[in-house]
Amino acid sequence: MQSVHKIYEMIAGFVAAARAQLAARPELREHPENLLQSLLVAAETDTGFDAREIADNVLTMLLAGEDTTANSLAWALYFLARHPEVQTRMRAEVDTALGERALESFEQIRELTYVDAVINEAMRLKPVAPLNVVEANRDLTIGQLRVRRGDAVAILSRAIALRETAFEQPSQFDPERWLLVEGGRRAFNPRSFMPFGSGPRLCPGRSLALLEMKVVLAMIAHHFHVEAACNLDQVTERLAFTMSPHGLRLRLVARG
Repeated sequence: MQSVHKIYEMIAGFVAAARAQLAARPELREHPENLLQSLLVAAETDTGFDAREIADNVLTMLLAGEDTTANSLAWALYFLARHPEVQTRMRAEVDTALGERALESFEQIRELTYVDAVINEAMRLKPVAPLNVVEANRDLTIGQLRVRRGDAVAILSRAIALRETAFEQPSQFDPERWLLVEGGRRAFNPRSFMPFGSGPRLCPGRSLALLEMKVVLAMIAHHFHVEAACNLDQVTERLAFTMSPHGLRLRLVARG
């Protein structure tokens, strides 16, 4: 509890600094430079958005997105080490998109459709949030299950993505399933793949997390070859708020 209190004290300092920036530069109200400034501007006109809402949103961005993105990257690298043919294809796409240039624009990022597919497939098989607990806000009946208002409901998001009705050969790691021959995305039922949740509670860091993963994987593929430094069959899943690979050891070998 003392640690939580300390974190909220730090957040209060961030909020105070952002308020001072808005006061010193009124033009920021029309064109905020960051999320916190945007939240403070929104709170001025939205009576339901109080100081606690602002603090909780800042806490979400500070804590929730760090381990989830890092562990998603770790699982993606785990699959690359297991599937060198996937790594080879991903490297070829990155090399073609970058050439001798650095990764520096969204245009380059948009060309990396296979990297996108690798990320989606890794998150489908090894989601860092394999379950999501929500609270029913009204009484309802789902099939033969009766849920009362206030009941906690655990949604097993990975179980949904591993059904054969949702994906063909669901246990197989196959980034190809996310691509069409012409390089577009393969259609799928969005209710069968929800690594960031869904609806009004969709993870606010989704776009940032996907961008970070894509940039990191592209940089690794461009400069290194990923090899296993352990027995990958002995890597296990450890769930502690997020699901991380336990016992995973990898080696990054610089490309010649």
